[in-house]
Amino acid sequence: MQRDRHEDLPAGSLAGFPTDVALTPEYAAIAEVVERKIRGIALYESQIDRLFEGMAPMADAVRAEGARIAQLGGLPGYAERYWATSLL
Repeated sequence: MQRDRHEDLPAGSLAGFPTDVALTPEYAAIAEVVERKIRGIALYESQIDRLFEGMAPMADAVRAEGARIAQLGGLPGYAERYWATSLL
């Protein structure tokens, strides 16, 4: 079962990307550090209201995105995704 696709990336994300390079999604579990990540984001106080409309909505958004990515990667809790490259 495919858990992620290049087609799911925002339009234009791969513009200019070399055609001889493959991208594969990889997932890293972050359940143990998600609260520390939220505290780190909270340090950017001047940006929180503009981007998230408050600290609580920011924390909720970080947790929701982490849970969504974990589900894509088949991991429990929270995760982050990165794209590994390899030559075709």
